[in-house]
Amino acid sequence: MQYGHFDNISREYVIDRVDLPVSWTNYIGVGDLYGVFNHTAGGMCHAEVRMGR
Repeated sequence: MQYGHFDNISREYVIDRVDLPVSWTNYIGVGDLYGVFNHTAGGMCHAEVRMGR
């Protein structure tokens, strides 16, 4: 079963259906900030704040 396709013009994989058999999760981060997002646009961000800033 096909859930998406690769778009050669924008060079990205396009998900056409959100009923995937498993969650498609992306983890991104830089320094003390990171986020976790899934294919249904759900997610969260977290920033590590040090004491005495």
